[in-house]
Amino acid sequence: MKKLENLKKQSIPDQVFDLIKGYIDSGRFQAGDKIPSENELCKQLGVSRPSIKTALSRLQDMGLLEARVGDGTYVKECTAYDFLEHASKAMLHAKDIQEISELRRAIEMESVRLAVVKADDNDLTHLEETALTLLKAIKEKPGHTMEEDYQFHLQLCRCAHNRYLLMMYELIGGLVRNHIDLFVEQYVRDQNGSSPFPDAHWELYMAVRQKETEKACAILMDMLKV
Repeated sequence: MKKLENLKKQSIPDQVFDLIKGYIDSGRFQAGDKIPSENELCKQLGVSRPSIKTALSRLQDMGLLEARVGDGTYVKECTAYDFLEHASKAMLHAKDIQEISELRRAIEMESVRLAVVKADDNDLTHLEETALTLLKAIKEKPGHTMEEDYQFHLQLCRCAHNRYLLMMYELIGGLVRNHIDLFVEQYVRDQNGSSPFPDAHWELYMAVRQKETEKACAILMDMLKV
């Protein structure tokens, strides 16, 4: 390992994190391998132990490393699903929030366009049911509707009849749930309005049912703004 040159604008822990993750991604550190100890990493990289600990802790939170008491730290066997599940449980930084919003838009926007064309009566019935369930939850437990919210967006992806879009959305389910949980209050829910279904999710459902592609995409875009 080469010592970090501190030329980047990143913090030292971020540089250590990027370096070790790069070794894992490239296969230099493979599943089951024991990585150098904290003391060895300090000497090899020329950085402080707290910086090493911070970087290793992040990699453990992501499910890439496993610390074994009295033994050392090992690279874990990790599928893409495992990685995302662990990442979803870690605290999101501002950059992560923006990027997850962008990822959701990429998947959900195409799902909306396809749903307008492909959704059948059965699909729309289920989408209506998930919208009504969400609206009921908003009324009964405002601010605690993450799962109902997720199920609506998941059903929207099902309406697209594209196995791979649905597979991708289910794969990032943990990230989406965390994203929704953090931003549920951001969505406009004017319960005092004149409409019996004032929530944007109901408006999105109606736009899909009425095959109004531009309106549905505009509602979704506004919903996922950061």
